[in-house]
Amino acid sequence: MRGRAKTPEHKRAVIERLYAAWIALPDLRLGQLIECACDKRPDLFYVEDEDLVADAEAFVAECAARTDQGEEG
Repeated sequence: MRGRAKTPEHKRAVIERLYAAWIALPDLRLGQLIECACDKRPDLFYVEDEDLVADAEAFVAECAARTDQGEEG
């Protein structure tokens, strides 16, 4: 399901995914993670829940790929 988390279960799933992304990048504060993950979006206010989490997960994967290639994160 894409878009806004409406049920308590869906909200928990979104938060758990965001938490996992945050744990994967322990040197970042939560605001830094969200800002870096959504930096290509013009206004964070309008980002749907699922899109925010997908961006965070993509950012984690991008950081992991850079680390695997020997680049600094």
